[in-house]
Amino acid sequence: LSDTNSSVRLQSVQALLPLYEAPENKDKLELFTVKFKTRMLSLILDQDIEVAAEAVRLLVLLARLGEMEDEECEQVYLLVYSRHRKLGQAAGVFLQERLQARGGGGTEVTRSRRGKLRRPASSLLRDIVTFSVEVELEGVEPFLVDSLQDCAAMRDWEALADLLLEEVGLGEEAFVLEDVEAAVLVALLVAGVKQGVTGQPPEGRGGQKKVLTAREQAAGQAVREEASLVLLPCLPRILNMFLETPDTAAQVMELLQWLDPEVYTVGRQEAALDWLLVHCKEAVMQQNHPS
Repeated sequence: LSDTNSSVRLQSVQALLPLYEAPENKDKLELFTVKFKTRMLSLILDQDIEVAAEAVRLLVLLARLGEMEDEECEQVYLLVYSRHRKLGQAAGVFLQERLQARGGGGTEVTRSRRGKLRRPASSLLRDIVTFSVEVELEGVEPFLVDSLQDCAAMRDWEALADLLLEEVGLGEEAFVLEDVEAAVLVALLVAGVKQGVTGQPPEGRGGQKKVLTAREQAAGQAVREEASLVLLPCLPRILNMFLETPDTAAQVMELLQWLDPEVYTVGRQEAALDWLLVHCKEAVMQQNHPS
């Protein structure tokens, strides 16, 4: 694990993965874990990204076995913002599992104030928003979305919209959003739709734009259709929430380029389209004439 040759470090970490994958090995590995956990943790900052990413995968397994302290987990969390995509996505798996273990993946059934059933993904999404706010880094939501690309909750458009629009019901105090949290949620929503539709990593991660295969293009179109059906009907209400916050209103309007506006006419929702245009005009006026 401390060899000067990165290929040796990589093979050492990879050799440990199947051992820690088996829960029955926990007791047998206890002495090894105690002696070398500090070294395993330090490898997440290895100069070789392959080694660092595999080290994060190893720590995912240690965490499942209850071998990670909170302070140690926090060192891994911030890697979701790494400019190296492979490392960021490995850290995304770690973050998602830790949030779920703390209760973010709970299945308790609650309803909003008007009686709408909350989606199962709501609690996890709420915890992701809290994490993003606590990190206190601006404009990095696309990196977090990319790191959590295998997290199905991040593409539960209805759950995301409900967190913004549905007033909290009985026992839903945890779903109350402060203004800054609502703004972060919008940024995550926009980044999620954009990446889902375009299939491209965020700027600053992943190098040049990749050429999409026919299958990837079809997947992007499917995301566009699904997101459009869910988000376009409620987009006027979301935009109306942020008319006094020009930056967030601009992000909401950015969604339009990744959605299919024909949903308004096909679904006979011309009234929603009219309200959206009214609010767009108001948002533009706010931009041009700040109070």
